[in-house]
Order: sequence, then structure tokens, then C-alpha cells
Amino acid sequence: QTACWSYLIRYAIEEIPGMTAGFAANYLTATMVCFFIGRFTGTWLIRRFAPHNVLAIYAFIAMLLCVLSAFSGGHVGLLALTLCSAFM
Repeated sequence: QTACWSYLIRYAIEEIPGMTAGFAANYLTATMVCFFIGRFTGTWLIRRFAPHNVLAIYAFIAMLLCVLSAFSGGHVGLLALTLCSAFM
């Protein structure tokens, strides 16, 4: 979590031409909202499904989003890095 969140603003500034630190901070806010939603969704899911299955699916999706962020760049990479927090 800390690695993704601390790198997000720098990633946005480097990958998106014309991105300012102030506007990149909005993505950090969106990341925190995704984290909040992901936690509540995960809690709801583990009441209905086996917790180890939910955790495995969340981990796999988070890994895919991190890989997508690393290899795509630009807006797609920034969106993937932002959405990754929903599955942490």
C-alpha cells in the first residue's frame, strides 16, 4: 500500500504530460476512495464466499493491475495504479 501510494503522484507527473502535483493529488484521493470501497466490498464478499478464495482473487487482480501499470504507462497505467488500491 505504502509503495503504491507514495509513488502515485510521482508516477502521474512523469507519465502524463502537463500533470501538476496538485492535480495528481486528486488521483491519490481517488486511490483512498478505492481502498475504502475495496475494504467494504471485501468484507461483504467474505461473508458470502470462502475468505481464502476472496483473498486470492483480490491478490491476483492487484497483481495484474500493478503489472499493467508498470508496462502500459500513461493514463492506462495511472488508472491501473489507482484501481489497485481497491484490491489491497
